[in-house]
Amino acid sequence: GCDDVLRIPLTKAELAARVRVFLRVAERTAQLQERVAEVEQLNRALTDLLDELQQAHRQTTQTARRLAAANAELEAFAYSISHDLRAPLRAINGFAQILDERYRQNLNTEGQRYLHNIVRAGSQMDRLISDLLAYARLGRDAIVPHPLPLQPILEDVLDTFGGQIERAGGTLTLPDHAPAVRGDPTLLRQILFNLVQNAITYVHPHRPPRIAITCRLEGEHVLLRVTDNGIGIAPKHHTRIFNLFQRLHPETQYPGSGVGLAMVKKAADLLGGEVGVQSKEGEGSTFWVKLPAAR
Repeated sequence: GCDDVLRIPLTKAELAARVRVFLRVAERTAQLQERVAEVEQLNRALTDLLDELQQAHRQTTQTARRLAAANAELEAFAYSISHDLRAPLRAINGFAQILDERYRQNLNTEGQRYLHNIVRAGSQMDRLISDLLAYARLGRDAIVPHPLPLQPILEDVLDTFGGQIERAGGTLTLPDHAPAVRGDPTLLRQILFNLVQNAITYVHPHRPPRIAITCRLEGEHVLLRVTDNGIGIAPKHHTRIFNLFQRLHPETQYPGSGVGLAMVKKAADLLGGEVGVQSKEGEGSTFWVKLPAAR
């Protein structure tokens, strides 16, 4: 500005002061130019990163669509195969049972053992196909979640399993009051029935079953818990047990198809919920399901 115009003559002190000012201005200008260059470089890096993120998002979206399509095709294939297998399998089971009932006495001990294995294997396969069909059916029909009271479904659980548990010397306890959820009655039954059936199946050999269902409201969700005193699950298996056909014990020790907990997870996913388990081997398990609360 006008103040920066040199007036002549200048004293040495004035000249030195003016030089120092000019040097500071030059230094600040250089620093500013460096900062501008750094900002421009950062902007270019951010632009490149944004482009990479957008590309990754597009790839992730495409992958998710392909996976969803593949899962849908797999479930449709499983449904078709399971449905087509039922008729011939029932014929095999029927003839095997006729052989067992009418001609068992004509077989020697080894033949009777073979026949018993055929009947047992046929029953196991029929149960597996039935469970696989039930799994494939989940979500095939349109699901419209709506406010739903839990208490009637809990009473259905008690009516279905109470007698079996009582005969085993055990107990099944329900909450006195259950908050409503936003869900589908068929899917909710699948969740609760399979969790209770799982607790009955994996009962500890040296103690009667003690099964408790609890539920409470947590913000915008309802937390369901099914606690048992069964054989428990090692922490390393807590995630994989919700996958299809995952079994931790042989069929001869604990019967089952490895589909039940997978159905629980699929039903919860369809309702916008979450599932998990807290358990230690030999100390029982608590399976939990978090579902949207009714609004």
